[in-house]
Formats: sequence, structure tokens, C-alpha cells
Amino acid sequence: MFLTHRVATTARTCLSTTRPSGARSGEHTHSVDPRDETWEDYDPACRVYFWDTDAASDEWELTGCDVEDALQWAHRSAKGRTFTLYSVVKHPGEMGLIRLLGTDPSRA
Repeated sequence: MFLTHRVATTARTCLSTTRPSGARSGEHTHSVDPRDETWEDYDPACRVYFWDTDAASDEWELTGCDVEDALQWAHRSAKGRTFTLYSVVKHPGEMGLIRLLGTDPSRA
């Protein structure tokens, strides 16, 4: 696992459209056809933003690991701070984030 200290400003979230029985409130799922995908990233990166009580953040990028590794690293490194876990998404000419876990207190 490699760590890089970085700063970013965008975040995106995704929701699907139907809610099966037994799903948690606010949780939506639907079946998909995997043939609709046009690209996939086999070398993903994650970013972890640690938040202090003033909503100031300490940002880190993790590569060479999967989401479970990134989540374990975030818990070990939190030092009592809350954190947000993102997946880094790169598309030709652009870079964005998808929030996987946590909230961003600066978006209040």
C-alpha cells in the first residue's frame, strides 16, 4: 500500500432506483446488466479525509490496496477523528471522487 498526501475538492455520490423488502431506510437497489459498462479501473485508488472538530481536513491517497485495506488503514490512523472514504475515479482529462463511507462536515 502506498500513501500520498493530497488535496481535492470534488465529491460525487450514487443512488439506484428501487427499494427491496429488508433494505434499510434510504437504501435503494436494482439488478443490473454488466454489459452496459464501458470502462473499469483495475488499479483503483482511495482517498481518506480525516476531519478535526473545526471541519479542517487531512487528506491521504492510498494505492495498491482494495477498499477493505483502505478502511482498515483509516480506522488505524483516525486518532479519534472522523473520516470520509472516497474512491478515486479517473476518466480521460478528469479526476473525481465517489464517497464510499462517512460524511463531509464542510458540506453543511
